[in-house]
Parts: sequence; C-alpha cells; structure tokens
Amino acid sequence: MFVTTAAKSAKALDALLKSLEMICNRCQEKGAEEADRILGERGKVLALYEASL
Repeated sequence: MFVTTAAKSAKALDALLKSLEMICNRCQEKGAEEADRILGERGKVLALYEASL
C-alpha cells in the first residue's frame, strides 16, 4: 500500500488532536491576541490539520 508523506504526517498528529482541539477552543474563546500568543507563526502550519485555527 502506497502512503503519501502528507498522510504519514496527518497520522502522526492523530495523537495530538484532542490537545489541538483544546488549544483551538481557547483561541476562539480568548480571541486573536491569545491565538497569536499561543501559536505564533506555527498557527498557519497547524491550521492545515485543524481548519478552525
């Protein structure tokens, strides 16, 4: 079976989805300033895996 690099990366993040969801909820509750504080430049990368970011 052929598995793409993107699929492997997504699978690797499966273990972190609950934590990512909690971070996302906090960012939505507290606003953009808090999201920038918590995620910084990484927010754009994480948004590929969690659309609500």
